[in-house]
Amino acid sequence: MGQHKALFIGVNRYLDKTIHSLDNVINDVVEMSTVITSPPSNFASMDSKMIQQTLATQAIITAAVKDFFLNANDQDVLVFYWAGHGALIADEGFFIAYDSDVNHLRDTAIAMQDLRSYIEKSPAKTVIAMFDCCHSGAMMRAVNDNTQMLRGLTIQGTGKVVLAACTYMQGAYEHQHQSHGNFTAYVLDGLKGAAADAQGAIDVNQLHSFVSRKLEEDGRQIPVYYGQIQGRIILKNVSRDIQEISRVKTISLLTTTINESGNWCLLNEIPMRFVSIQEDNENIVLTLDNLTSQAVTYLKKLQQNLYFQIKMSTLTFRNYSFKIKIVTVSSAVKENVESFTVQLRRDLNTNHMMDMSVSLSGMVAVSPDEIAELRARRILLGEIKNNDYSKTEWSQLEWCIAGQGDIKIDKPPAVDHLNSYQGLKDDYWRLRRLHYIYLLVHSFTVDVITDLTLIIEGNQINHIQLEAIRSSPYTNEPTRVIKIAEDMIKNLS
Repeated sequence: MGQHKALFIGVNRYLDKTIHSLDNVINDVVEMSTVITSPPSNFASMDSKMIQQTLATQAIITAAVKDFFLNANDQDVLVFYWAGHGALIADEGFFIAYDSDVNHLRDTAIAMQDLRSYIEKSPAKTVIAMFDCCHSGAMMRAVNDNTQMLRGLTIQGTGKVVLAACTYMQGAYEHQHQSHGNFTAYVLDGLKGAAADAQGAIDVNQLHSFVSRKLEEDGRQIPVYYGQIQGRIILKNVSRDIQEISRVKTISLLTTTINESGNWCLLNEIPMRFVSIQEDNENIVLTLDNLTSQAVTYLKKLQQNLYFQIKMSTLTFRNYSFKIKIVTVSSAVKENVESFTVQLRRDLNTNHMMDMSVSLSGMVAVSPDEIAELRARRILLGEIKNNDYSKTEWSQLEWCIAGQGDIKIDKPPAVDHLNSYQGLKDDYWRLRRLHYIYLLVHSFTVDVITDLTLIIEGNQINHIQLEAIRSSPYTNEPTRVIKIAEDMIKNLS
């Protein structure tokens, strides 16, 4: 049976300082994901992935996109969304990644024709791809024809469509939509109901017609529409009967999906609530308040002890975990509430898991990817031994699984201490998710987590799902995607 899956990519910042940042791109990808996956919807949040900010490198995007399109089955329905900069070099279009070099785009960006190839080769029954692309004179000559920029996305065959717009940067984020690009803003309006028919259904053709009409009314370029779909594919239905909506709400009361960590972070495994996190390529500034007594005590010790300022530390938030050095800690009191500002410097000397295969008895070789998955399964599922291997084979594997990282995984990690944090009971699972991310990254199991979802029923994990990326810098192999999806009911009270 086919699944409905979605992948959202937003590139808002760039290592190359000649490329302008796009402040509203993150608003675009977050709300697009929310609108498409919020019930009633065929797209569940656990089957949707988002790549943004500094994760949106060429290698990570390429690995995620190839996996998304090429590993689908023939009954799947896929929705893909991209927001960010584009460029045109000698009539060839490119999407710009976080680490793209404007002087070497062919080597560092994502070619539109490659994306088109992945879409065309996808076994999926239906693919709907949407691109909101900005361009700037800093990267290419002026492009007056929308199709000139995007013709690399002209796809062949049925069942697959591309809806795309490319706008000059200064015009892309103006007009009445202050927090979204114009194209995305009208796509969102359409999906929220403005493009619905009398029964509340919204299909691709209706959405394209609505967005085109609105952009034309604004005097803007009409988005391109490539490909064709047989039959009618409903993207959203905004007026399903009340019984269906009530059923969705009832299910949500029985289970809880944890796929984000809210405004929590872990500074050296100490949970803290942040007001804001400001980042550039090397520096991170944390603004913290509404803190537990444990967090306040820890921060005051940091203020008083210079040793902590030079010692290597870790910061974990959202889907990220970094090695950092604490530079300064300052505090302020306003209306009897104490807040802290912590300035951090990111350690750019990233370590990785060694790319070693292990030869077992009978000349069976276990690949680095398989070792990484076994390590991840121990962290997430508490596996001491995998029954696919004999006792002798497992003893040979154990030293690899325990790891060469900053954290040894010789036994299932003890994370029950999170339960003891005073007043944090309601956020236990978010903190547990953050702790998993910390362990996965600093045990060198994976480099980047694109999705970590916990399905909680009562006080148990019913289902756990991981999608992460492991690079292979020592062998120059392509970036790999590590996946785990397990129905594992485990009492964690």
